[in-house]
Amino acid sequence: MKEYFKNLFEYNYQCNQALIEKLVGAQENLDPRILRLLGHVLRAHEIWNSRIDRIKLSKGPWEPVPIGFMESMDSANYEASKRICEDSNLDEVISYTNSLGDDYSNRISDILTHLINHGTYHRGQIAMLMREVGMEAIPSDFIYFKR
Repeated sequence: MKEYFKNLFEYNYQCNQALIEKLVGAQENLDPRILRLLGHVLRAHEIWNSRIDRIKLSKGPWEPVPIGFMESMDSANYEASKRICEDSNLDEVISYTNSLGDDYSNRISDILTHLINHGTYHRGQIAMLMREVGMEAIPSDFIYFKR
């Protein structure tokens, strides 16, 4: 199971890095919603990693991420997720407080699954927005990554 999640996070990382590279090269044509959504993906990933590591962050899930910081933030998120996959009992249930102040408990494996699905979902939205402004979206299907 740990290798499965590490593989998914490698996929997530490669998609994010390709997307960031493309957006950095096209900053003048970007719809601000694209950067907002990608920043949200990165911020939420950071927040979930911190919850698993039991570290409290002061940033919210929609706090903007400057485009020049996205690549390094994504790399840090990826490294933290790989470490979590390696070092954690994925069946462990952790308790946390969400951004609205509500308390919840979930298995680490369920949180990791959410992280991957969350990134995929929002990258799909970003692809749609990119096409709306005449940009070519990056290939981000999992099977494309596996090929």
